[in-house]
Amino acid sequence: HINICSEHVLEFFRDAIDYENLNENFVNDITSPKSIFEHKIYYHELSAAYCATISNLLSYKQVSKDVIQRYAHPVVIDSNLLCPRNYQFAANLKYIENPISLEKNFFISEECVIGSKSVICEGAQIIHSTIGRDCRIGKNSKIENSFIWGSVKIGDNCQIRSSLICDNVEVRKDSVVESGCVLSYGIIVKEGQTIPANSIISLYSYNAKEDNYVATNTKPTELFEMGDFSFLKKNHRITEEDRITGEAFWKIEERDIKKRETKLEEEEIEVDTFYQEIIELIKEA
Repeated sequence: HINICSEHVLEFFRDAIDYENLNENFVNDITSPKSIFEHKIYYHELSAAYCATISNLLSYKQVSKDVIQRYAHPVVIDSNLLCPRNYQFAANLKYIENPISLEKNFFISEECVIGSKSVICEGAQIIHSTIGRDCRIGKNSKIENSFIWGSVKIGDNCQIRSSLICDNVEVRKDSVVESGCVLSYGIIVKEGQTIPANSIISLYSYNAKEDNYVATNTKPTELFEMGDFSFLKKNHRITEEDRITGEAFWKIEERDIKKRETKLEEEEIEVDTFYQEIIELIKEA
């Protein structure tokens, strides 16, 4: 939502500062029957423009796909407007920023973006994905429906499915990142490991005792050389909009999700326990 307001709107926030959401709380409040005659709201509907709010991984993916598919024209990748770059538009919605290194028997599907100084090794497959600058995709690795940011190293024989990989991440050979994962900055995945679907891996995690985010275990674990599974605050609630992750998550029946949300609200169980139950459902699916 885009809100264009007069300066008088600020006066309402001076008197009532507890509005959590501008559209759901503030607008509904001033348009209530009690006050509808005291205020006026003007609006203009944009019928020939593109706008979107990015609030989770699903909306991030959708807006990125819209840009790649040129629905947001003239904001397109090959316009090179947002930062110094030199992307070239190719057939089938491919965007290449030279120089890049392509070894033999590679495959790049339509709707892909490859940043400069990246290396696509022999037999690698890039399918409906974005590869940032200075990345290396190892031999016979497969990247599918994913976003790989900058300076990422993917080892040989790896599989990345429907995930977001942030800057300076290393996934060592023979590893699998299942659908819906987010690997934050600087994560190192050991050889031959499988990251379960819908995992958040970070160098930081929420600490309930200190009520802040603290560094995760700095020592290597079974799965990671750097980083570990990360958790959100206890009062975080999974909503329909937050269900942003992989294919296995969508196989869980809606009644099971609602049952566990009700249990969370009524019994105020710890969020770790709640997520463990969701993970068990994913494994069953």
